[in-house]
Amino acid sequence: MRTLCRLFFVVLCVAVGLASSQQPRPLLDGSDAAAFQRVLEDDDGGIVLNLPPRFMWGWGPGLHGYCGSCSTQTSALFFGSWISQEFVRYAGGNAEILIGVNLASALASLGFAWERFGDKSDDTDVDSFLSWSATHLRVGHPVISGWYERLPPGAGDDDYDHIVPLVGLKQNSSGDVSEVFFNDLWENETRTKHTPLSSSRKHWRLPANSTTAAQPYEYSLPSDPCFGVAVLGRLPLEATYYPLRYPDRLQGYPVIRDPVTNGTQDDKRLVLLVASQWSEPDYGSEDGVNAQPTPISFQVAIFNLTIGRMYLLVRIDGNRTMALSTAANTTTLQISWMSAPFQAPSSAVTFSGDAASSLPHVSSRGVYHFVCLELAWVLPPAAASTYFSATSATPTSTQSPSATATSTSTLNSTTSPPVAVAPSPSETLQVAFGFAGVGFVLFILLGGVCCNATIRKRHRAETSALDSESLERTLLSQRQARDTEDIEMS
Repeated sequence: MRTLCRLFFVVLCVAVGLASSQQPRPLLDGSDAAAFQRVLEDDDGGIVLNLPPRFMWGWGPGLHGYCGSCSTQTSALFFGSWISQEFVRYAGGNAEILIGVNLASALASLGFAWERFGDKSDDTDVDSFLSWSATHLRVGHPVISGWYERLPPGAGDDDYDHIVPLVGLKQNSSGDVSEVFFNDLWENETRTKHTPLSSSRKHWRLPANSTTAAQPYEYSLPSDPCFGVAVLGRLPLEATYYPLRYPDRLQGYPVIRDPVTNGTQDDKRLVLLVASQWSEPDYGSEDGVNAQPTPISFQVAIFNLTIGRMYLLVRIDGNRTMALSTAANTTTLQISWMSAPFQAPSSAVTFSGDAASSLPHVSSRGVYHFVCLELAWVLPPAAASTYFSATSATPTSTQSPSATATSTSTLNSTTSPPVAVAPSPSETLQVAFGFAGVGFVLFILLGGVCCNATIRKRHRAETSALDSESLERTLLSQRQARDTEDIEMS
């Protein structure tokens, strides 16, 4: 019986061992997995952020437009969040988003840190603005800026007419800016503004006999004053979302809780989103288009990972309009999706919205934040080689799949090797229970065989004992008969 118990224990150990050493499920198909860089530079002093063009709502006569909302949406994608254009307006008091009016408060309500041009200096001219913008762009801070449109005489605003994302710029050896790259929110390409880069309102007009302007509009930065806001990053979700403040075990996973600081990121890991479509169906109240929201998917790139460490990608849905400090105040945010645990094969990995077992589609009408959490699992080198086989070189850059080639096309598409993920706890348990079931069946069969052999042995022993007893009785009878015969003869 002891031998059987030992055999059963060995079968269970083999089952668990095989379950934990299963080959990883591919998270990405290496043939179409794109790796991204956030900040690009070239040898000519240029810098470009990975901010694909997007189309804004509200183009048309008599409409205020959603340029501030769409510029905020573009910046949010750069930090791992999708925010519908209408939700940006909600965060800004359900009003048109304007620099110097409600853009900063909308960013704060949505959970982003910001810096407004002119707050730290009295210099508001275009040279000061471009120098300030270059400083932020080089550290990965998108800049939302105000521009003049070339309009008929008497039209337009004295401060600015349009709000756009500043994608990048080019500087000479003296630091002077010679080109500015921006998305005008109309064309599906990044545009280039050559010198002269700025103008006054008076001089940036169409001829006197012009009555209308046609797309694509001509743009210019104001000479003085300029208007801009730099988006510094997403504020820590750990400070506002209660389940992430103490996620020591998030749905069974041992999550390492990053310290909550005054930094501008959720943690040291940066997330970049690229949407599957460059326009969002316009359901806004201003336009009267009444378009229906559509499913949208994302490619997600995660940066600043530690090679060999285990991570988890989490999607948190909902608008964040206030600091949430207790478990009772979490109604506006919820964890709606989690990836399988994965080990970082390099400092950056990507999740594709089209790959199997990857990101599910969501409605374009919503707010979604992607956060990367580090797990406490540590694998020995030998185990890591069986868990994960993917390695990759330093990732290179690409534009959005939906974006056309731009005039700043130092953004070249590449592919990366497939990224692998570990089996989830549920998969490990399924395999373990499967082997345990086989072991149990073997235990029953072996037990039956052993029991049958024992019964047969006992039967033979009993039969042998009966035969011995009968022989003894026969011999005793014979002995008694001889004794009786001897007595009679005597």
